[in-house]
Amino acid sequence: MKSDTALFSRLWAIIVRPVLKFLKKTFKRIGNGAFALGARIYYKKSPYYQQMPHRSFADLKKDKGAYGEYLLCYLLRREKGRWLYNLYIPGREEATELDALFICSRGVFLFESKNFSGRIYGLLSQPDWVQSVKTEKGIRKLRFFNPMMQNGAHARALKALLPENTPVYPMVVFGRESTLYTPVAKEQPDKLFCSRDLRKRVSAIKKGMLSADRVDNIHSTLAQYTKIDLRDKLSHLRRAQKRRR
Repeated sequence: MKSDTALFSRLWAIIVRPVLKFLKKTFKRIGNGAFALGARIYYKKSPYYQQMPHRSFADLKKDKGAYGEYLLCYLLRREKGRWLYNLYIPGREEATELDALFICSRGVFLFESKNFSGRIYGLLSQPDWVQSVKTEKGIRKLRFFNPMMQNGAHARALKALLPENTPVYPMVVFGRESTLYTPVAKEQPDKLFCSRDLRKRVSAIKKGMLSADRVDNIHSTLAQYTKIDLRDKLSHLRRAQKRRR
């Protein structure tokens, strides 16, 4: 009996485990390849391409931030609604930049896109979170501003522009290759998650919260905030960089 168990353990270690590991990697590559191909095909039909400066898909992929914003509409391409990107809306002291808004019958979805990879650590009360990434030279750790705090401030500024009963859902969306090692993801899974869960989180909210007319009215109200002078954009970026130093 012991010899059979030992033989099975050896077979598992030498043959079965490596084969399973190889198959897992292979299917993951196939899945990622299919996802990338679909994203490429949809690109020029997307609301993102229509609203943002036109560039090739290859150039878009080089910009991780922009690519993450585009993937939001690709992942929700089966949802009927209106998209707005890079809004600069008035805040208490200065304009607030919103990555992406999706307005549909379910409500207004406010997305903060963080197209990061690696492990993400942070608490709701901490002003800075940490991204831990494996590199050829070892583990690299990068600090970034708490996206839940960031999107909370964005949500308050957005709600000030909308009728009081408008359902607004702020969501922080990390990249497909991220792993969230933060209790916030478990405590508030509808507000903080990776992009692979985006469709599930959005579809969990019932339809019929906004009529088609209200969707159009909200879109018209907010569309004006996407039209901002380049000089004002640069000024906003400089102020944001100073605050984070």
